[in-house]
Amino acid sequence: ARRLFTRQKWPVIDVTRRSVEEIASAILNLYQDHEKTRHADK
Repeated sequence: ARRLFTRQKWPVIDVTRRSVEEIASAILNLYQDHEKTRHADK
């Protein structure tokens, strides 16, 4: 799985000892950063 994620340049989130809320926040931050980058390219 790690090789696949590396090849696809997908981010990996370490969920060890994190609450569901912290994980959700990290996912939302990644999504927002992706959207900013995507719209900046246009």
